[in-house]
Amino acid sequence: MKMKRSFLVSISIILTLTILLVVGACAQPAPAPAPAPAPAPAPAPAPAAPQTVKLKVATFMPAANYMNTEQLPAYFELIEKAGGGKYILDIEWYPGGTLINAVDIYDGVANGVADIGQVAPDYTPGRFPVIATLMNSGVAPAKNYNACARMTWEFYKKFKPVEFKDTKVLYMYGNGPGALHTSVPIIAVADMDGMKIRGTGTVIKGVKAVGAEPIAMPMGEVYESAKKGLIEGLLAPSETLKAWKFNELFDYTTYVPGMYFGIQSYHMNLDTWNSLPAGLQDAIDSVADDAAAITGQIWQYYEQDGIDYAKAGPGGHTVSELPAAEVVKMNEMFTQLIQDYIAELNAKGLPGEELVSEARKIADKYNNMTYETWSPKG
Repeated sequence: MKMKRSFLVSISIILTLTILLVVGACAQPAPAPAPAPAPAPAPAPAPAAPQTVKLKVATFMPAANYMNTEQLPAYFELIEKAGGGKYILDIEWYPGGTLINAVDIYDGVANGVADIGQVAPDYTPGRFPVIATLMNSGVAPAKNYNACARMTWEFYKKFKPVEFKDTKVLYMYGNGPGALHTSVPIIAVADMDGMKIRGTGTVIKGVKAVGAEPIAMPMGEVYESAKKGLIEGLLAPSETLKAWKFNELFDYTTYVPGMYFGIQSYHMNLDTWNSLPAGLQDAIDSVADDAAAITGQIWQYYEQDGIDYAKAGPGGHTVSELPAAEVVKMNEMFTQLIQDYIAELNAKGLPGEELVSEARKIADKYNNMTYETWSPKG
């Protein structure tokens, strides 16, 4: 019995250990629950709506002129693109001198009548002497409108004349070479002797130098004055043959390299400029070079367009260039007026010789470049 009892005890111990092992194995802690999924990221904030900036723009060209329909819209488009879509320019247009007369636009912008204005520096002779260096006959003849536009802007950037300190200069460009439009053919400098020619500002001295009589008047008065015989010729870009219908008055267009060099510029009121967001100011400054370049392309297109229009009209239109020997003779006539202008600049404390020398270097640079063409959209 004692052996049997011992045997039973042994069996009990073995069973107990077995049970404990099984229970222990079953009692292992349950695995930790899987972590909860990370919350979905918050949606990105919607981009800020573009800021609308309203600007009052005054020009002196008629509403339908390409400067208002093509040139300025292209400029404002460049700005909006450079601004990365953050700004929308809401332009309130005042073309054709409807807000400010052409000769008063610079002061109108400076005084806040307009936010932006189209200025022809030559309409106020003597007021902008540094930039007028380019406009003196014979200083920097332009080969085409592309070259003229870019050389003008580079000249401005080099000297940053204080004469424009009352406004923010947005960009400027030259419009030349220009041409002499007449009712009789011009094949020699002598043919201009005694002729009554419409010209403004600094070109008046060039007209006098070749023996002609300069007649100053706004472009809007040219048509009636020519009909009445008050003027016999017009120094102006050939786009005016179409834009101003001058093909109805003049049968001949003669390019006279060196005599004519026009400049136009766009300015912003300083208070308006200072009120703009920094990003928009940066965008405006960043596109100035491109604005001058595309303006030259646009003017080159419309120069040819004016010629084509005149040729296609009743009776056609004769276009020529003053013979090379006559061009040399004409530009020799400008030598003294250039020296006189240098002296005038020096007397005002300005570096006359440097201004003329740099103008010629810059002109040579751009006259020897080739340019892309432009045409209207559509």
